[in-house]
Amino acid sequence: MIAVTFALPAESSAFIRLLKGIKHDGAILRGTLENRRTKVCVLHTGVGALKCEEHVGSFLRDEKPQLLIASGFCGGTSDELHPGDLVIADNASEPTLLAKARATLPNARVGKIQSADRIIDATADRYAIGREHGAVAVDMETETVARLCAAESISMLALRVVSDSPAA
Repeated sequence: MIAVTFALPAESSAFIRLLKGIKHDGAILRGTLENRRTKVCVLHTGVGALKCEEHVGSFLRDEKPQLLIASGFCGGTSDELHPGDLVIADNASEPTLLAKARATLPNARVGKIQSADRIIDATADRYAIGREHGAVAVDMETETVARLCAAESISMLALRVVSDSPAA
């Protein structure tokens, strides 16, 4: 089984439409991809580290996915990224999965995603996070998901779509 996390349902709606045979299991959606062999669980983490810790921690106490994909939106920290760009987090992704993602998604930007404790709106704050942390993007959940997966020895890939950047 593959687990895919998103902070909010608004982030997951297009992905969920790809699933067949969807069943609601509390806060978890279960289905299969079109080939009907790959079982998928979609978990909404909530926004921020505290909600994420609660939801993902509880999920991983009960479930042991072969792979967890942390997905959703992020904000760019420079003017090089634009809304709709895909970012693969090299600081939170298992190296073998990172290599496969790079090969499969050659147009994706690979770099560090920094998790913040609040929504970062101000342009100056975005640039500062990029400079100070060497991050190409910022979100609020990736670090928490990565820590929880590492504690359970679960392979993780972090893929985020840029929702905005300092210039956009």
